[in-house]
Amino acid sequence: MDLGLDNKIVVLTGAAGGIGRELASGFAAHGAQVVGVDLASLDDVDLNLRVHIDLADPDSIRQGCRTIRDHCPKVDVVVNNAALYGGLKMTPLQGLDLQEWDRVMAVNVRGAYLMVRELLQPLIESRGAIVNLASASALRGSPMMLHYVASKGALIAMTRALATELGHHGVRVNAVAPGLVDDAASQGLGEAFERVLQSTVAQQSIPVRLEAGEVVGTVLFLASQWSSAVTGQTIPVDRGLVKS
Repeated sequence: MDLGLDNKIVVLTGAAGGIGRELASGFAAHGAQVVGVDLASLDDVDLNLRVHIDLADPDSIRQGCRTIRDHCPKVDVVVNNAALYGGLKMTPLQGLDLQEWDRVMAVNVRGAYLMVRELLQPLIESRGAIVNLASASALRGSPMMLHYVASKGALIAMTRALATELGHHGVRVNAVAPGLVDDAASQGLGEAFERVLQSTVAQQSIPVRLEAGEVVGTVLFLASQWSSAVTGQTIPVDRGLVKS
């Protein structure tokens, strides 16, 4: 299927992670030029341009996006995939540290907002698309991860607001809400991960572990010409975990 992504310039945050790597490969396979953004090393990721940005630092975002604008003649798609997740501790409300809360919000919410703000003009010029990576946990409410779940809920709300605000510019804004993906980031949650994963899989309509690569198709669809009439939507990719 021709998705119409040939020579489209895609800015992808979190390109060094599990889902990010799969997304970079998926876009490249359909002819897109991928600009990978991450704080971690991108040397072993197949990208057209590598830009190191600390999404917790507004100055880093501003400088990194200036580099993108200087090197790219246009921006067609922004995929806000980066998020703090792996390495977070599953913690009850009473034990959640305020600094940890602020850190998660800074990267997962403010970082996505600033990426869109800094790249908005080239997106408007190309009548482009924004795809935000949310989480099924924000649609069903998962315990012990309030900061992460709240940040992804905010991203879903931001998706709706941006879609309404930017629609008259021809810019579409949608979100994908993956279920619990069995990858290195999720495994970084620690000892409880396997127990949580088994419980999650048992609640899915299709009780099979979700892999990072299975998120790619929906993101590509939302970035492509095939979804030209779709905006303001959040699509769960979770084997039927969320049942609306």
